[in-house]
Amino acid sequence: MSGKANIVLHNVSIVEGGFVDTIDFSPAATNFLQNGRYTAAPEGTYAYKEFWDEETRRCREGYEINGIRVTGPHYFYLNYCQIKATINDAGMQRKILTFPSFLDMDYYFYQEVEIARAAGQGLIVAKARRKGFSYKNGALAVWNYNFLRDSTSIIGAFLAEYSNSTMAMSLEMSNFLNKHTAWKKRRNPDRRDFIKARFQEVLDGNTVWSGYNSEIFTLTFKDNFSAAIGKSADFFLFEEAGKWPNLIDSYMVTAPCFRDGDVMIGMPIIFGTGGDMQGGSNDFAEMFYNPEKYWLRAYNNIWDDGADGTPAGLFIDDMWYKPGEVVLEDGTTTKMVDKDGNSNREATEYYLDRERDIIRNSDSRRTWEKYITQSPKTPREAFLRVSGNLFPTVELNSWLGVLETDNKAKNLAFIGDLYWEEGTDKVKWTPNADRKPINRFPLKDNEDSEGCVVIWEHPYKDHSDRIPFGLYIAGTDPYDQDTSGTTSLGSTIIYKTFQDFDGTYNLPVAEYTGRPDTADGYYENVRKLLTYYNAQTLYENNLSGLKTYFQQKKSLGLLKEQPGIIKNIVANSKTHRGYGIHMSEPIKRQAEIYVRDWLLEKRSDGVDGEEKLNLHAIYSIPLLKELIAYTKDGNFDRVIAFMLCMLHSQENYNIRADAVSDSAQSKFNFFRNDRSYFKKRTRNTSFR
Repeated sequence: MSGKANIVLHNVSIVEGGFVDTIDFSPAATNFLQNGRYTAAPEGTYAYKEFWDEETRRCREGYEINGIRVTGPHYFYLNYCQIKATINDAGMQRKILTFPSFLDMDYYFYQEVEIARAAGQGLIVAKARRKGFSYKNGALAVWNYNFLRDSTSIIGAFLAEYSNSTMAMSLEMSNFLNKHTAWKKRRNPDRRDFIKARFQEVLDGNTVWSGYNSEIFTLTFKDNFSAAIGKSADFFLFEEAGKWPNLIDSYMVTAPCFRDGDVMIGMPIIFGTGGDMQGGSNDFAEMFYNPEKYWLRAYNNIWDDGADGTPAGLFIDDMWYKPGEVVLEDGTTTKMVDKDGNSNREATEYYLDRERDIIRNSDSRRTWEKYITQSPKTPREAFLRVSGNLFPTVELNSWLGVLETDNKAKNLAFIGDLYWEEGTDKVKWTPNADRKPINRFPLKDNEDSEGCVVIWEHPYKDHSDRIPFGLYIAGTDPYDQDTSGTTSLGSTIIYKTFQDFDGTYNLPVAEYTGRPDTADGYYENVRKLLTYYNAQTLYENNLSGLKTYFQQKKSLGLLKEQPGIIKNIVANSKTHRGYGIHMSEPIKRQAEIYVRDWLLEKRSDGVDGEEKLNLHAIYSIPLLKELIAYTKDGNFDRVIAFMLCMLHSQENYNIRADAVSDSAQSKFNFFRNDRSYFKKRTRNTSFR
């Protein structure tokens, strides 16, 4: 018997060939299915005791045949844990309660659990849907309960429904053991959310608790992220991590349950499922891509494009176990999982790619995106959020992978400083390799938030060495306070509009995102950036600091006046604040639509017939990450700045359309240097 996977998991021995005769790993289950019992030996006899002693040894130490060993928990799962599985019954496919089949996916998973436990590490796992891991995790809880005296297993989740589901599987398994094995244990309490292996008896006239004293219980963290304080755990399962908004807080507060100083006294396992990533996806992704920071086992990220050599948690893609058959390109039919549990990963990937194409061309975008997240081939696909996100996350994620793979964004970026040329009102640029742009999203409280200017294209200048006014516009999401209790940053994006005298158009060309020591320092950097591109910025005006600073510097001309499109978005709006825009809910919704439409708009500069969208003109990796993770709540500073660019662009388009309709000229140059349609721009333009 041998086995081989298409990916090599850290420290697991991979042997050549393919698993054969895997039914031999389930001798006890096979006997039970044939005879309705595990042993014919009468209870109390030597043969009965000998049988159960050997089964206990196998469940604790593992079981080996022809040089291939399954771990103890894996043997226990195969032989003593019944699950709902699909069988062929009289030509019909139906689910019944039966023993699990051997799968190569399970073999490697249980190997990793054993290795991590021996190394004093936890596991974090992102996976595709419908791989049966709730049963596998429930079995781990019951294994601890059944074979580790005085042990505690905790099944935690943000919402009770997720922990209760796994707990129900554990209870079913425990009930099966009590009914059919020598490991039966009386329980008190015996509830759906808490069982403990103990009973009361009278000794010398005193009532005392006796028994194995192991326990399994559930915890819900929705209203209390510190729900586990004061407890200890040999096994702590964090279920549905992608739906856990306060996952990191819960995990760090919970750590003393399974960690004593630098010693791991228990084992945490964190699980999340593709297609179910919601409010906790950012925390889950942070932990998944930085596992060692959280005492979790790290693997080489061979899954995401361009990530080889960087750490990640354990990823279970959708090529590992996919029941059924597929007709290949040559017309032959093959099973995606054979009778011995070997996954045909190449055939399954062909099936997945074909399904993606069919769904993409025949169904809605959201259906297609949901399919990809539920059947992911990479962790990035699993972490996509399609619920509550209007943006095309699949295409954004794919483009992000391209940029990170070939370092295109890094190679095109100019990092440096802007400064006032002495004695003039001009701003100059100088490279500065010591500056560090903020590329991580989300940014953590203890990370450097100063940020710097990043440029992908310096401003165009005409034959008179001038930057045509209106060629560049900007959006700014500012902040006021010098200090903040959040990781909110100020962000300004420079956007190049359409014109006919340069080679590029309709794309972000520069970004300044950061939070320097003082708010005035931030405002001054924004002022220099706008001056460098001769651009006005539309900013979110719920905070007054930016306007006040620009007014003091006689630079109000750099701020876009309140756009008239407000009246088109908010009926009967009477809001007038002079400059900027207040991102009310209706305006924000409309801005999201503008951004979505812009991202998906086809560009005319595609190469070799390849479809190229506007989103492929974005070289800001953190902006792409924010767009992928975006929800209406949370800090998405770059996305807000980009929304303001879109609102700004739409306003200018409306102004141009009005000007054209009112003009006798058949050709109106929107970017004419005399600024005749932007006279208000000339007020307060003394920058020094």
